[in-house]
Amino acid sequence: MEQTHSVLLLLNFLNYAMIILPAISLIVVYSFIFSHWSSRTVTIPFFSDLDPASPESRFSTAIMSIELIIITIILYCRHSVMEILFKTEKRFEKRFKLVYLAMRIINYFQLSGNLMVIVFNYGLNPIAHNIGMLFMYLGYAIYLFIYDIAVKALGKPSRDFSKIVSAVLMVITPPFIFIRFVYPAYADMIIYSISSVLGLITYVCLYLKLFVCKFDLPEFGIRVTKKIPFNN
Repeated sequence: MEQTHSVLLLLNFLNYAMIILPAISLIVVYSFIFSHWSSRTVTIPFFSDLDPASPESRFSTAIMSIELIIITIILYCRHSVMEILFKTEKRFEKRFKLVYLAMRIINYFQLSGNLMVIVFNYGLNPIAHNIGMLFMYLGYAIYLFIYDIAVKALGKPSRDFSKIVSAVLMVITPPFIFIRFVYPAYADMIIYSISSVLGLITYVCLYLKLFVCKFDLPEFGIRVTKKIPFNN
């Protein structure tokens, strides 16, 4: 299982990268934007207000693309490890088939959303960009919910905190997606504020689920220090 261990080490590195990169990107991007908008008349620079050809827009799009690529690799690595676990645990083979199939479908669903967000700039093609964001966020929520089912299928029920985070994510994500990407949130400051709060909760739950929760399967945690004893 040397190959599996290498995948887990890569996953470990990428998990740490995903903890650090968003914080750095937010600081850099907004510092860049505010420094360029300080001499302009607009008081609140939203990403949707930026000219797609402007340095601010290009820079923020590049940072987002890097983040999405890393997230895609993380999800692929997690999926690969889960596939090996499914094949290893022969006694649960029948129960794994449907769960694994669902995870594979959602994985492609997420991947298509990530690619659409990367390829289609919001300012140039907002409809395609928003559809990609919808696929991406909804895919995250569904994938992490199915992850709990997969853990249960492996005979290791998820802890209560992990289940609560999944439940909150499933409840918050749909209204956030609707307000942010379907309803014209930018037309009303109150609606935009609600969208921002829901989005913040979605992000917090996503990161809690991915990086902070002590997973019942240590393979998916952020600490990989030794080889994992797979059953033969």
